Amino acid sequence: MNKLITKYISLLKIEDVKKFGIKNNIFLSDKELNYTYNIIKNKHKELIDNPEDIFIEAKKYIDENKLIKIERLFYEYKKRYKNYL
Repeated sequence: MNKLITKYISLLKIEDVKKFGIKNNIFLSDKELNYTYNIIKNKHKELIDNPEDIFIEAKKYIDENKLIKIERLFYEYKKRYKNYL
């Protein structure tokens, strides 16, 4: 994985995730936000390499409509920045 991405994730704060979600019309509850933040911080490599498993597990913790938006956004960014992953 790109060192720049790893560095960015190491500096990422929960408030950054919240602001990004709001900017993209995804309003997470505190529980959903904490879950999402922990996945990004602790399983970002797995998320990039095998997102399907992460999204299946996330169905237990994130509202279905919000998760659909998150998945669309994830795949849009993954496609856009694939050369850096």
